[in-house]
Amino acid sequence: MTRSQLVFLSALSLLSHTVQAEVYKWINDQGQVEYSDQYREGAETVQIAPLSTIQMPKLTDVPTTAEQPAEPEATLYKKLAITFPQPEASFHSGNGDVSVTVEVAPELLPSHSLRLSLDGESVTVGRATTFSLPNVERGTHQLSLDVVDSTSVIQSASPVSFTIHRPSALKKPIHPTPKAP
Repeated sequence: MTRSQLVFLSALSLLSHTVQAEVYKWINDQGQVEYSDQYREGAETVQIAPLSTIQMPKLTDVPTTAEQPAEPEATLYKKLAITFPQPEASFHSGNGDVSVTVEVAPELLPSHSLRLSLDGESVTVGRATTFSLPNVERGTHQLSLDVVDSTSVIQSASPVSFTIHRPSALKKPIHPTPKAP
């Protein structure tokens, strides 16, 4: 039996089960097998096996999204932290450059990257564990670190606040005036 005949027979069997009609089979003048729910001279009745059915749950038995228990978020990285600057650190930087180091364990998965943000704005994305932030303004800032893939944040580290001190462009350095001998 060809595939199209099987499909047709299956469709007819579904129909016949629903309306309890007989299915007939015969060979036409071109020698092809045909099926119908109407008897023709020379047709034989096709015995169709009972269909397997499943009982679907009632809509009232299916929990809504709010009722479904939340799955615990898997922690892929046992260690994800900004190691420098340390929380609440305060330091001087004449040019405003800040070196940032992070720790990730185990090693990043190939599809993951690190995203470092300063004061809520992404400053770099990559796989390195050391970053250089040039010309950071004086004041208190917050660093955040996320493991990201191409579409979303996978895991976040605790943010770190630090304060950077820089010389003021408004104040001129005081140089002692040499005294006359």
